[in-house]
Amino acid sequence: MPITKNKVSFTYDLSDKLEGVSTRKAAKIKKAVGELLISEIESFTAKQTSPVKSQRAFKPLSDAYRAIKKKAGKGMKANLRLKEDMIPALKAVNESEGVAIKITQALEKKKAENHNHGVTVPKRQFLPDDVQGQDFKPVIKKKVDKLVKSMTDEL
Repeated sequence: MPITKNKVSFTYDLSDKLEGVSTRKAAKIKKAVGELLISEIESFTAKQTSPVKSQRAFKPLSDAYRAIKKKAGKGMKANLRLKEDMIPALKAVNESEGVAIKITQALEKKKAENHNHGVTVPKRQFLPDDVQGQDFKPVIKKKVDKLVKSMTDEL
Protein backbone atom coordinates (compact mmCIF):
# COMPACT_ATOMS: atom_id res chain seq x y z
CA MET A 1 0.00 0.00 0.00
CA PRO A 2 1.17 3.55 -0.52
CA ILE A 3 2.19 5.86 2.28
CA THR A 4 -0.06 8.91 2.21
CA LYS A 5 -1.76 11.14 4.78
CA ASN A 6 -4.79 8.87 4.53
CA LYS A 7 -3.11 5.48 4.35
CA VAL A 8 0.10 4.35 6.02
CA SER A 9 0.56 0.68 5.35
CA PHE A 10 3.11 -1.82 4.08
CA THR A 11 2.20 -5.41 3.26
CA TYR A 12 4.89 -8.02 3.80
CA ASP A 13 4.08 -10.75 1.31
CA LEU A 14 4.36 -14.26 2.73
CA SER A 15 2.28 -16.08 0.12
CA ASP A 16 5.21 -18.01 -1.39
CA LYS A 17 6.46 -19.06 2.06
CA LEU A 18 3.05 -20.26 3.25
CA GLU A 19 2.04 -22.43 0.30
CA GLY A 20 0.61 -25.68 1.60
CA VAL A 21 0.37 -24.40 5.18
CA SER A 22 -3.05 -24.66 6.80
CA THR A 23 -5.02 -21.47 7.28
CA ARG A 24 -4.77 -21.75 11.05
CA LYS A 25 -0.99 -22.25 11.01
CA ALA A 26 -0.55 -19.47 8.47
CA ALA A 27 -2.47 -17.08 10.74
CA LYS A 28 -0.12 -17.86 13.63
CA ILE A 29 2.93 -17.35 11.43
CA LYS A 30 1.60 -14.05 10.08
CA LYS A 31 0.93 -12.84 13.62
CA ALA A 32 4.47 -13.74 14.69
CA VAL A 33 5.98 -12.07 11.60
CA GLY A 34 3.96 -8.92 12.28
CA GLU A 35 5.24 -8.79 15.85
CA LEU A 36 8.80 -9.32 14.63
CA LEU A 37 8.53 -6.53 12.03
CA ILE A 38 7.16 -4.04 14.56
CA SER A 39 9.93 -5.00 16.99
CA GLU A 40 12.54 -4.45 14.28
CA ILE A 41 11.07 -1.04 13.37
CA GLU A 42 11.18 -0.06 17.05
CA SER A 43 14.76 -1.31 17.38
CA PHE A 44 16.10 0.38 14.26
CA THR A 45 14.41 3.73 14.93
CA ALA A 46 15.61 3.72 18.55
CA LYS A 47 19.13 3.54 17.06
CA GLN A 48 18.30 6.46 14.72
CA THR A 49 18.44 4.20 11.68
CA SER A 50 15.91 3.30 9.03
CA PRO A 51 14.79 -0.33 8.76
CA VAL A 52 14.09 0.28 5.05
CA LYS A 53 16.48 -1.13 2.45
CA SER A 54 18.70 1.54 0.86
CA GLN A 55 17.92 4.02 3.65
CA ARG A 56 20.60 4.99 6.11
CA ALA A 57 20.97 6.58 9.51
CA PHE A 58 18.58 9.41 10.27
CA LYS A 59 19.82 12.97 9.90
CA PRO A 60 20.60 14.55 13.26
CA LEU A 61 18.04 16.83 14.87
CA SER A 62 18.29 20.54 14.26
CA ASP A 63 19.61 22.55 17.21
CA ALA A 64 16.16 24.04 17.85
CA TYR A 65 14.36 20.68 17.80
CA ARG A 66 17.07 19.04 19.89
CA ALA A 67 16.45 21.70 22.57
CA ILE A 68 12.69 21.02 22.44
CA LYS A 69 13.22 17.28 22.87
CA LYS A 70 15.72 17.79 25.66
CA LYS A 71 13.35 20.13 27.51
CA ALA A 72 10.57 17.52 27.18
CA GLY A 73 12.89 14.90 28.73
CA LYS A 74 13.05 12.83 25.54
CA GLY A 75 16.78 12.97 24.93
CA MET A 76 18.39 14.49 21.89
CA LYS A 77 18.27 11.64 19.38
CA ALA A 78 16.49 11.52 16.02
CA ASN A 79 14.55 8.42 17.05
CA LEU A 80 10.94 9.44 16.27
CA ARG A 81 10.00 9.46 19.95
CA LEU A 82 8.90 12.88 21.12
CA LYS A 83 5.41 12.09 22.38
CA GLU A 84 5.69 8.28 22.13
CA ASP A 85 2.54 8.08 19.99
CA MET A 86 3.53 7.35 16.39
CA ILE A 87 5.71 4.22 16.63
CA PRO A 88 3.44 2.58 19.25
CA ALA A 89 0.52 3.22 16.85
CA LEU A 90 1.94 0.61 14.45
CA LYS A 91 -0.32 -2.43 14.16
CA ALA A 92 0.15 -5.77 12.45
CA VAL A 93 -2.91 -7.04 10.59
CA ASN A 94 -3.10 -10.46 8.93
CA GLU A 95 -4.12 -10.29 5.28
CA SER A 96 -4.62 -13.01 2.71
CA GLU A 97 -1.16 -12.62 1.15
CA GLY A 98 0.78 -11.80 4.31
CA VAL A 99 0.83 -9.27 7.09
CA ALA A 100 0.23 -5.54 6.84
CA ILE A 101 2.07 -3.13 9.11
CA LYS A 102 -0.07 -0.04 9.38
CA ILE A 103 -1.11 2.98 11.34
CA THR A 104 -4.84 3.61 11.56
CA GLN A 105 -5.00 6.67 13.84
CA ALA A 106 -5.58 9.83 11.77
CA LEU A 107 -3.07 12.14 13.47
CA GLU A 108 -0.38 9.46 13.60
CA LYS A 109 -0.89 8.68 9.88
CA LYS A 110 -0.16 12.33 9.06
CA LYS A 111 2.98 12.31 11.19
CA ALA A 112 4.10 8.98 9.68
CA GLU A 113 3.58 10.18 6.10
CA ASN A 114 5.55 13.32 6.91
CA HIS A 115 8.49 11.38 8.37
CA ASN A 116 8.48 8.71 5.65
CA HIS A 117 8.52 11.24 2.81
CA GLY A 118 10.28 14.17 4.49
CA VAL A 119 7.50 16.62 3.63
CA THR A 120 8.09 19.28 6.31
CA VAL A 121 10.73 17.46 8.39
CA PRO A 122 13.91 15.64 7.41
CA LYS A 123 13.10 12.24 5.93
CA ARG A 124 13.28 9.54 8.59
CA GLN A 125 11.68 6.61 6.84
CA PHE A 126 10.59 3.79 9.12
CA LEU A 127 8.18 1.93 6.84
CA PRO A 128 8.79 0.74 3.27
CA ASP A 129 6.55 2.09 0.52
CA ASP A 130 5.55 -0.93 -1.56
CA VAL A 131 4.20 1.28 -4.35
CA GLN A 132 7.81 2.35 -4.87
CA GLY A 133 8.99 -1.28 -4.64
CA GLN A 134 10.68 -0.76 -1.30
CA ASP A 135 11.23 -3.45 1.32
CA PHE A 136 12.88 -3.97 4.68
CA LYS A 137 16.64 -4.34 4.99
CA PRO A 138 18.05 -7.82 4.20
CA VAL A 139 18.93 -8.45 7.87
CA ILE A 140 15.23 -8.08 8.77
CA LYS A 141 14.11 -10.27 5.87
CA LYS A 142 16.53 -12.99 7.01
CA LYS A 143 15.00 -12.89 10.49
CA VAL A 144 11.54 -13.23 8.96
CA ASP A 145 12.67 -16.17 6.82
CA LYS A 146 14.23 -17.89 9.85
CA LEU A 147 11.07 -17.35 11.92
CA VAL A 148 8.78 -18.64 9.17
CA LYS A 149 10.98 -21.70 8.59
CA SER A 150 11.13 -22.54 12.28
CA MET A 151 7.37 -22.18 12.65
CA THR A 152 6.49 -24.17 9.54
CA ASP A 153 8.91 -26.92 10.64
CA GLU A 154 7.43 -27.13 14.15
CA LEU A 155 3.75 -26.74 13.32
